[in-house]
Amino acid sequence: MPVITLTSDWGRRDHYLASLKGSILCSHPDLTAIDISHEVNHFDILQASYIIKSCYSRFPKGTAHVILLAASGGSKRTPTTEPLVAVEAEGYYFVGIDSGIFSLILPEEEKKIFQLKKQEFTTFENLYLQLVEAADHLARGGKPEEIGDQVIELKEPLHFNPTLTAISYGQQLSI
Repeated sequence: MPVITLTSDWGRRDHYLASLKGSILCSHPDLTAIDISHEVNHFDILQASYIIKSCYSRFPKGTAHVILLAASGGSKRTPTTEPLVAVEAEGYYFVGIDSGIFSLILPEEEKKIFQLKKQEFTTFENLYLQLVEAADHLARGGKPEEIGDQVIELKEPLHFNPTLTAISYGQQLSI
């Protein structure tokens, strides 16, 4: 039985999550979709990476972990300009927007990275269903090469380092 997990910043106050899961059930009735968390702070890839990294290895090998959040919001016309990727590592798959999150989840591990073949999506729902389709393919034992082209590297997350500036006796010191 193929297993995918879902992690998002959607919350549970509206119909979006239920609509996606209903679409999954209609198009993939034998797929098991397990929620990891939908309470990630909006666009917080650090928090999401911590949550996923803490539990992904507790699932059966071959599980596809779908990450439904980006590093920033898209526009009304295009949900995201960042590439969609599937990452294979340690016998698991990770599918989502290449926002830098995959480098946080799997910073040192051997991994294979595949940029999903370009499909037109005009709504967030179409984008997320494309990610679920890719995850379903992988969880059923499909080859990543069939849905994407292998690439060398993932986007690195932006790291913000605090800078303290002190002015003392006419000198500026950066710490």
